[in-house]
Amino acid sequence: SVWWVVFRHIMAYTLEEILCLLDKFDSNWSRYEANAKDSSSSDDSLVKQVFGGRLVSQVCCSKCGHISDTYESLIDLSLDIEDVDNIKSALKSFTKVESIEDMEWG
Repeated sequence: SVWWVVFRHIMAYTLEEILCLLDKFDSNWSRYEANAKDSSSSDDSLVKQVFGGRLVSQVCCSKCGHISDTYESLIDLSLDIEDVDNIKSALKSFTKVESIEDMEWG
């Protein structure tokens, strides 16, 4: 229905605002901790401890089988919600296996 579409857009906007607020809080908290400890800011701020995680991107060569993992710290995850009706479907779409066509390395 039209109301569901409107609700999804409002929720996406609201969540974006909340994530922006958390990011600002995280930046300010890190500065506060750095000043309190008289050291450089660390990756274990309160926001990162509560909401943080790590994303692993994995590339596997179909010819030799070599696997390369790339790790990235994150606080939020941008999911495509256009053609999904629940979070499980959005996460499944985000983590689906993709094939990279023939690429020349070297």
